[in-house]
Amino acid sequence: MKGKDDPKRNKIEDMEWEPESDPESGEDNNPGDEPEPPPEEKPTDNPRAPGDEGQGDEDDPPEELKDEPEEPEFDHEIDIDDIDHPGWLIPHFSVTKYDPKARWSPNLKRIWAIDMARKLHMNMDTKGKVKKPHPAGKLLVIEKNIMKHNMAKLMFFDASHAYELVYQHGTDRERMYECTSALRQFRVWCPDLCRKGIENSNTRITTHGKVVDVDVGKTKVKKKLEQEVNINASRKGTERVKLWTGTFNLGGNRPPSFEQLEEWIPRSGYDLYAITVQDAHYRKDENEWYRYLARYMGKGHIILAQMTVWDVCLCVIARKGILTKVANVEGFTKTTKDIATHGPRGGCAIAIKYHETSLCFLAVHLPDGVERNKQRWTVMKEIWDDLRIANLWTDLFQQFHHFFIMGDLNYQVEMPFDEALKCVKDKDWKKLTSMDQLKDQMETEGILHGCEEQPINFAPTAWVKPGTDGEYIQGKSKRSLNTPSYADRIIWKNNPAGHDFLPKGYGMTNKVYTSNHFPVWATFDIDCQRPYISVFGFDVTPVQFRFESLTAELPLVLKNPLCQMYGHEVDKPQYSKAGALKKTDKPSWTKETLPLMYPMIHHRDLLETQHFLIMMRDGTEKSSALRGTAVLFIKEAVTNPGKSIPFDLDLCFRGKKIGTVKGAYHMEDAPQTKFV
Repeated sequence: MKGKDDPKRNKIEDMEWEPESDPESGEDNNPGDEPEPPPEEKPTDNPRAPGDEGQGDEDDPPEELKDEPEEPEFDHEIDIDDIDHPGWLIPHFSVTKYDPKARWSPNLKRIWAIDMARKLHMNMDTKGKVKKPHPAGKLLVIEKNIMKHNMAKLMFFDASHAYELVYQHGTDRERMYECTSALRQFRVWCPDLCRKGIENSNTRITTHGKVVDVDVGKTKVKKKLEQEVNINASRKGTERVKLWTGTFNLGGNRPPSFEQLEEWIPRSGYDLYAITVQDAHYRKDENEWYRYLARYMGKGHIILAQMTVWDVCLCVIARKGILTKVANVEGFTKTTKDIATHGPRGGCAIAIKYHETSLCFLAVHLPDGVERNKQRWTVMKEIWDDLRIANLWTDLFQQFHHFFIMGDLNYQVEMPFDEALKCVKDKDWKKLTSMDQLKDQMETEGILHGCEEQPINFAPTAWVKPGTDGEYIQGKSKRSLNTPSYADRIIWKNNPAGHDFLPKGYGMTNKVYTSNHFPVWATFDIDCQRPYISVFGFDVTPVQFRFESLTAELPLVLKNPLCQMYGHEVDKPQYSKAGALKKTDKPSWTKETLPLMYPMIHHRDLLETQHFLIMMRDGTEKSSALRGTAVLFIKEAVTNPGKSIPFDLDLCFRGKKIGTVKGAYHMEDAPQTKFV
């Protein structure tokens, strides 16, 4: 349980639990600090639906997973003749069944069809014979592979295994994702299917038994649409998600009772929770804290993922009603090397996608001691270097829409103990935070570049006498002469998406008495982007993004400069022309050596929310080292087609600004496209 990295702990662990009491009633069958362990957990191959593997066709998704009405009454009608491409109402995709242990074989080839009218997914052989149908209502998740743009995974309640599919093109995967999303119960972003002047429409596409041409493998066949197609469409591209985050250093003690936990963690009012504890020495096994927390949260919630390194525990919990909107759940852990100097420190991360918005939560426990200010950042960089999650082309810091760092960062207030106590008594939080080591390092040394923290308007969270509601204690050794400090923090960094991110509150509670730290919480309202549906919209002119010039300034010399560009709606990463530049610390590329960025979806309202990652690398496409990443928000180019848009971006590496990336680009009409 404690010690060096265990490969097994780099996998998200499944949880299967039942509450031992009714949390909503306020009755706790075990209010003390010695919780009885629940029944032994049963392993499952399906981390997203504990207990549902191997169900038969008669089993439906549990009611608590349904967040919207199954069959809303339609209020808008569109005739099939008004749709530019009616074939997307019954699309067929040529795919290959992914098997990492087997070489490619004709036996792995499949046709995957979606019948929008009958609300069916069909796994077919290459001749069109249905091997297995799946009702759309039994789809738990469709997950787009982040590293491979032509791969996706589907998981159904009525299937004992997941389908991992390889598509012929990335655009095939995107269209299948759109059609699949349009069949689901939640609302999708599809302005063209909404009634004029109305934000949300329950739209019915009338088919009149029309026959449409469909490509089945290499053969074009005719398919008759027998029924109408209903889609929950919205003009609004986002859905509001309420997030609760919390951190607590347990101080080696058992967790607080349910009654005290209620002072810290609310059991209602939020969709997602990210919770980390440190110094969880009390555990007899790695899952003890998670079992206790699961019982506290109750039946209406489920642990999406849990990761543990040393005595740092991190988990992400979801309200069951949103479970089908969450995908790409990943976890990773990292222990630091110099245990003799820093102690058993490390970090663990969990990444998820809520619809199309990516979030990552990094939990850390950094070295203590007022004199270890710089060592804390050294440990943080070590964690960053080896934590590999989600998009492996770049580091943690730049790839997510919303990135949270939380835990016992152990940064201290550099102020005499008695003076700090007076500030606490006078509630002079401004003076205390003015001497905070973390804020000073961020301002003077540029660490955690672009990160933000809500205003601290509460008492220091460390170091207090256990059993009291605010009696601060001073250590006896030189290393532990601890001034009352804000050791426990929750900070975040946003990448541009054009959607609202609203910090709603930041505080601590002194009603939990079990540790020498007080627990901290922060809440957020996040507008997460809905799946965009382009296949039923009107045709648009295809576009591409052309870079006219690009120059980077770095603090080190690149022997073989390479520029890599990546976008969520681009088929695959693009690279500058190989060998175009020689050894330099100021690589500069012209339009002839820079790649074109060609999106898979060309609708402008979607493109306005997108961004490109511009990465500086040293080496070749097959083997290169990352040296920094910049983020380019492309809305200005989308809203000004043909106009040259200059940019001047911060180049970041390991959480610090190390240089700049400057240049110009524009959006232009593309000469041709295979898809609309």
